[in-house]
Amino acid sequence: MIKPSALNLENVDQNVKNYIEYMETRLSEKECMLLELQTKLQQRDDKIVWLLEQLKLKNRKIFSSSSEKTASVCGELPFFNEPEAIHDELDETEKQPEPSYRNKKQKGHKEKILKDLPVEIEDVKLPESGQTCTCCGNPMHEMGFDEREELVPVTGYKVRVIREYKYSCRHCEQTAENVRIIKAKGPKPVIEKSYASAELLSHIIGQKYFNASSLYRIERSLSLDGIDVSRQTMSNWLIYLYKKYFCRYYDYLHKELLKQDIIQADETTVQVLREEGRDA
Repeated sequence: MIKPSALNLENVDQNVKNYIEYMETRLSEKECMLLELQTKLQQRDDKIVWLLEQLKLKNRKIFSSSSEKTASVCGELPFFNEPEAIHDELDETEKQPEPSYRNKKQKGHKEKILKDLPVEIEDVKLPESGQTCTCCGNPMHEMGFDEREELVPVTGYKVRVIREYKYSCRHCEQTAENVRIIKAKGPKPVIEKSYASAELLSHIIGQKYFNASSLYRIERSLSLDGIDVSRQTMSNWLIYLYKKYFCRYYDYLHKELLKQDIIQADETTVQVLREEGRDA
């Protein structure tokens, strides 16, 4: 019987150790590959989600309604009775037979109102500290802006153009699959997709409810300044403001009023006409 030498046993042990080290190295490489594939898969899923969002936004922009008009809510807005009445009913002289089809929104009406007014441009940009790419650390560049126009009452009227600039990284555009776009956030409009500024809406509310002026007179006043805004459009704005902002205050005051034991009213009689045979 031939006994194995100690040298041979050492060689066997060394081969086993080498093989174990080789397998550990291969395992580590496989784990790195798996992690890289998982990262790419996650990036691809994020890109798919982003593309779907862009598709939804595009479809919404093309097919959704962009009108400022709101649906009539009969009997629901007692505080805004005149705007609702104008919204639901026109004067007999203004009524037209309803067509069997739905009229398309008139194009160019807003441009006609705003075209001859002075323009004030308000640029909304990111601060320099925020113009650095969070992915690669390189500086970002302006790639455009989103723009909206608002009608602002001042001494006369002017158009305020709000530009919200968008930024992207040129380095990531050339090397990365996903390019992060950062947009400077400006003040949100009071009414989405409307040229009505907060100042214009405040002016209409003040004229209507503080100065007790009808929407017809406000419409005439705006018309004298060259602003063609119908009272039906103003009534739609007021109804929208009530539903989105003011209804909670109305509900609160209504609840507080119902908590009182007695709701008083001035019922003093007043002599209007003094004629023989008549009490008033």
